[in-house]
Amino acid sequence: MWLLTSLEGPNCGKKCYSVKTRQFLHETFVENWKAQIFYSPKSINYRIYKTEFGLEKYLSVLPPDLMYNIIKLRCGNQKLKIEAGRFFTIDRSERICDLCDKEQLGDEFHIFNWNVCSAERHEFIPVHIYNDSNIISLSEIMNSHDKYTLVGLAKFCKIVMSVFK
Repeated sequence: MWLLTSLEGPNCGKKCYSVKTRQFLHETFVENWKAQIFYSPKSINYRIYKTEFGLEKYLSVLPPDLMYNIIKLRCGNQKLKIEAGRFFTIDRSERICDLCDKEQLGDEFHIFNWNVCSAERHEFIPVHIYNDSNIISLSEIMNSHDKYTLVGLAKFCKIVMSVFK
């Protein structure tokens, strides 16, 4: 019924119906995807740097061995305190990084301010990102289209992930 009003007319045959149905299903899927990310407490940082549904640039420019490091960080498939604490039902606000003295939440944002891998951060992360590390700069590096920046991010992520093995 919802489709009938947009499919009426002499020029709307099976192909039109198919296109409109596919479009509606895609739009519905994307809206549900956005709602799941918005309401999931696990996705607090993810929704900062993943605002639109679609293929990310790093997936098409990086080789798999580098790409997987960014995927793990972005999807929460790592052993940062924010993720490890979730499995032990530790309240989110109490998942403090125990590898440094900053007394900050051990999440994806924290590793860009982390003193444990500061030499590596300076080597692989652009200067303006680590000098002005905030939510905007985190989003900027996670959404970069520059291959050099993405390679540096992937190498930095690999080093950070190795600390948590």
